[in-house]
Amino acid sequence: MKIFAAAIWGECHQFNRILATTGTVHVLRGAAIRTHHDGAASMWGAFFAAEKQYGFEAVYPLEAFCGANTGPVERGCFDGLLAELLTALEASLPVDGVFLPLHGALLAEHIADTEGYLTERVRALVGPDVPIAVGLDLHANVTRKMCDNANILTAFRTTPHIDQYETGARAMDLLLRSIKGEISPQIALVRLPMLDALDRGRTVDPDGPLPQVLRQAERVEKEDRRILCISAHAGYPWADFAEAGPSVAVTHDTHEHEAYRVATKLIGEIWRTKDTRSVTLLDIEDVIETARAHIAERPLLVSDYTDNPGGGGYGDGTRLLAAMLQADLQDAVFFAIADPDAVAAGQKADIGATLSLELGGKIDPRFSGEPVAVTGVVRALSDGRYQRKGPFAQGTTGEMGPSMRIEVGGIDVIVTTRPTMADDREQLRSLGINAEEKRVIALKGMNHFRADYEPVSSGIVFADAKGICSHDYRAFPYKHLPRPIWPLDDMPF
Repeated sequence: MKIFAAAIWGECHQFNRILATTGTVHVLRGAAIRTHHDGAASMWGAFFAAEKQYGFEAVYPLEAFCGANTGPVERGCFDGLLAELLTALEASLPVDGVFLPLHGALLAEHIADTEGYLTERVRALVGPDVPIAVGLDLHANVTRKMCDNANILTAFRTTPHIDQYETGARAMDLLLRSIKGEISPQIALVRLPMLDALDRGRTVDPDGPLPQVLRQAERVEKEDRRILCISAHAGYPWADFAEAGPSVAVTHDTHEHEAYRVATKLIGEIWRTKDTRSVTLLDIEDVIETARAHIAERPLLVSDYTDNPGGGGYGDGTRLLAAMLQADLQDAVFFAIADPDAVAAGQKADIGATLSLELGGKIDPRFSGEPVAVTGVVRALSDGRYQRKGPFAQGTTGEMGPSMRIEVGGIDVIVTTRPTMADDREQLRSLGINAEEKRVIALKGMNHFRADYEPVSSGIVFADAKGICSHDYRAFPYKHLPRPIWPLDDMPF
């Protein structure tokens, strides 16, 4: 048995000015993929675990991560990566199955339905009878072309995404059963005219919209053996094409009528709860007032929510940092400002030097604010590599690029070369900071930091710094969405 696995993935913000290019895409090939993922809590980790358990021949030529803090992938870059993937697949034929651990929110400069196009090209090479399994983030924009060309589709069921391994294992189980002829999987997909729903995919609250839908889905999976897997997707709203937004996909064993009945019932529930929100964004002034008053033994977490580098943000937004500095907060951390020039200046000056910098705000002041003038002492430098020890993607290695910790008044400001979402306390430890010992920790991110940081905190406040990940969707010039669509338009039903 031979199974081919490859991925070109990312979460690309339609309105971000910076294209992903050959120089910025992070590519792993062959043995490097195994080194990075074997034993890790990722979809690839599940693929390698299945290889060991079942003894199939694994072919894995390419994993290309196109970023989560960029605009679409530049045309030549995407075409080159796809050509590499398809050439490797053609050289590997015949194969018995294909596993594609993707994301669902990748955009190319010239192709909106990027994963649908990728899956279609893979299908054209392997023919109609080879099963294809696709693993996705639950913030995927799932399209008809993806479902028409794949046999199996399954997505994460947690945010923070701490079930990446389980999602890969589910995909591999169904793929292997299909290869053996035990099932003949197909996918039923439904959606309604909405751009945002399911509380943006949060599962922290067990009574939230997504956990409720997933509980219904799990009951159906247990009761009807021909319903193989149900995936509910919150969608990725900063994409401008016809199939952006929430959806439900049901992988079934030639049980189409029932699959569509189940999917239709669940999408109706998603529509009913579409305006439910568990996170309230506060004005920066209110956030600073809360931070000033904080005296608990554990740190207060402040989410710089709308400049999330894991969801399309530039990562160099300065408005929250500027307010923290003006308020002269003490015993605080700001993670992180992406500013490669500042890091380079810190490396040149070295640890212990006093340095004056213009930090951040250099890419798109409309969303990021203006650069902030600071003078501080360089306290630590690193190569930016860290190994995740918390529940999110545990065991994988993160790359912040060369990084610096500069102490400005009472605030340790972390400056990275790459835009970096907070996802693990090892990011701070790599620069000599124990999160548990701080009073206030500001973090760029929406959700994933919660897995490792929230257990040692006293609570979270979410700041609206007017970044590019704003949920005021009317601020963005959508041109290709079907209209009317909620929440951009008043709906007739």
